[in-house]
Amino acid sequence: AIAQDIKPHHTRFEAEEIGLRAFLQYIRKHKHVYNIIWESLYIDKSLFVDYYENFASRYLHGLEAAQERGEIVNVDPTVLSYFLMGVSNFIGLKYVMFDDDDEESFDAVVDQVMEILRTGIFLGK
Repeated sequence: AIAQDIKPHHTRFEAEEIGLRAFLQYIRKHKHVYNIIWESLYIDKSLFVDYYENFASRYLHGLEAAQERGEIVNVDPTVLSYFLMGVSNFIGLKYVMFDDDDEESFDAVVDQVMEILRTGIFLGK
């Protein structure tokens, strides 16, 4: 579902923005997904590991392509994939699982995340 929303977009920045929004909307409709994924850690750790490793592997290809196009910084794409997955995962926990109002838009949250990704967090670099 998320990959389908991302495909028509041209830049990695657009893909990340659309992907985050699609992820948040998907888990809002399917909140049980968090339960299944996190409970798998206790039932069979390999299921949990495989889920994230496979997700990261698919993510990696898009990040490497964006690096080759000069769209994103040249850092270890595995580290970057887990970094971005962590951002999405915990933003989802906060704004869907902890505080969700099914009527509220994710626009402000997604805009903030994208601004942080675009500009970084440290002043006086």
